[in-house]
Amino acid sequence: MGKGDCRWVLAFSRRRFKFIIVGIMKIVSALIKLLISILLLLLLAGFVQAFLYDIAVLGEHLHDSQVRWFLFGLSVGTVLWFVWIRKKLFFIAFEHELTHLIVALLFFRSPKSFEAKEGSGQVQYEKASNLIIALAPYFLPTYSLFVLIVYVLASSNFKPYIAFLIGVSLAYHIFSNIKEFSFKQPDIQKSGYAISTALFMFGNVFFTGLLISVLVGKEFAKEYLKLGWSGSVDLVKGIISGFNP
Repeated sequence: MGKGDCRWVLAFSRRRFKFIIVGIMKIVSALIKLLISILLLLLLAGFVQAFLYDIAVLGEHLHDSQVRWFLFGLSVGTVLWFVWIRKKLFFIAFEHELTHLIVALLFFRSPKSFEAKEGSGQVQYEKASNLIIALAPYFLPTYSLFVLIVYVLASSNFKPYIAFLIGVSLAYHIFSNIKEFSFKQPDIQKSGYAISTALFMFGNVFFTGLLISVLVGKEFAKEYLKLGWSGSVDLVKGIISGFNP
């Protein structure tokens, strides 16, 4: 075998080795995403119970002014969405990209560019994105969380009016999410349908329940988190015991 043949065989072997490594990495990545999806669904089951508990507690506190103002804001936000906001494509795109940006900063990703225009936008970072950054707009109620921080810090005299803004912003998050979440979205296609759906469902239930519980009271927020976690753990224990009768 000549030198030329040896170089060709070596190059072929390298390409084949690279192909195998890339294939193994894709399989490992798919398995990790599947495992995370299952864990998210297990957490979802526990926090759905906690969310239903939240709704029941909310109904018992309708006499509280902050609860009434929150529900009023939710109603106003719903009306605003259908008569005005859903047509403001730039506003929706800006909030979507802003959420990418904020979560990226939390992961220490320095932004290189930020673009938002009617119906589309893009944020670029110095380092690669990750799953949470890519999917954050589909489960994180950005405006509501900002207003919630103000609510927690505000004096009791202002809490009802801030609760109204939480209701308005939460209505926006719910309806904009319904509009945006689609398997045609590049973020979702790149991340994977299963894990995107699991994170979408869990994140929305978790954060909506958290917002509601904080409005009712700090002690209910702690109870909400405790109930959601314990419900998920009990489900896992039940599944394990089912395999070990």
